[in-house]
Amino acid sequence: MLSQIPVALRFEALRHWLDALLYVEAHVPDETAFHALQQRVVANKRDFEARLAVSRVMIAQGEWPAAMDELLEIIMRDKKWGDEVPRKTYVALLELMSPPPAKAGPEAAGKSAGGIELMGKSAHVEDPKLALVSSYRRKLSMALN
Repeated sequence: MLSQIPVALRFEALRHWLDALLYVEAHVPDETAFHALQQRVVANKRDFEARLAVSRVMIAQGEWPAAMDELLEIIMRDKKWGDEVPRKTYVALLELMSPPPAKAGPEAAGKSAGGIELMGKSAHVEDPKLALVSSYRRKLSMALN
């Protein structure tokens, strides 16, 4: 999966992931600290520092969709906040979550070697990872427009 991302984007995406891990290690030592951050967000929806910290904990825990939901809340409320770190982190997670492109072939296209359609579009099953990434790309697009 990572080999499919252009090198510059891959390093940028990995840097955001590493930033989240380092932040959690330095600033959120235990569950008590994490719950305190969550309470700050509940008390003030515009506490972007706390919301970003919560998203970083979720990234560190491998709960990327939940982290992206937190980041999206920041983006929807203030697109330019924090030098756009929430948006950049969101895009980095999209890059890291994106499955590699499907190999072109008769099975992938639903056609025989001769080009005859073997099944209709309704029989096509979308990759769940791809569907998840697509839905989060749409959410970001709507938030930015």
